[in-house]
Amino acid sequence: MATEGLVIEEADDVARAASRYRIGGAGFSDLMTVTAAERAGALPVYTFDQKAAWLEGATLLENDTS
Repeated sequence: MATEGLVIEEADDVARAASRYRIGGAGFSDLMTVTAAERAGALPVYTFDQKAAWLEGATLLENDTS
């Protein structure tokens, strides 16, 4: 990923998340979070977001309000 005058931090993560985003099913920010955690060896990512929980590497936290 190269652009003149713009520096993209962790460009490999951005490219992988963008590729997954094109497939659909999750928001770009969720994909970036899981991609960065994957690179860092910090999986699973725990989330309250039911859509994000469908991502490989993400785990849904139950919101126990009782």
